[in-house]
Amino acid sequence: MVNKRKILIGLAVVVAAFLLYNFFFKDEEEAVRKQFEVLAESTSKEPGEQPLIAIQKAGQIGSLFADICRLKVTTTPFSGEYTPKEIIDRTIMARASFAQATIKFYDVNIDFPIDGVANVVATVRLTGKSSREKDVTDTHEIEAILKKIDGDWLF
Repeated sequence: MVNKRKILIGLAVVVAAFLLYNFFFKDEEEAVRKQFEVLAESTSKEPGEQPLIAIQKAGQIGSLFADICRLKVTTTPFSGEYTPKEIIDRTIMARASFAQATIKFYDVNIDFPIDGVANVVATVRLTGKSSREKDVTDTHEIEAILKKIDGDWLF
């Protein structure tokens, strides 16, 4: 009888731990993944996209970033610290060089080393057509650190 009771208590502890993990950490993981989905949707561009839509998408991108965002890109001269306004300006310029562009994130791995910080490693793929109608395909692995600020996960 004592062994059954210990087994039931152990099982209850395991179930409670599983539920707590899913309730707290899975929600946070989904929130971080959602930021990458919004980033992909906002940076992608449909053929014939109206300028007003482009400005709206760029503004949406700016809302994903903290007051200062450090960007380190080894293959381009864009490394530095940027404000959301500067990110919006650069996004508008970059999107203008494409007639169509699709951004997708794959293999998104999220780690929470401390409360309120998410380390993310993912593969980002750009496909589309340049404004000169040339096919464009580019794939890179990225590392991002998101911080939870006022309830939102920001880059």
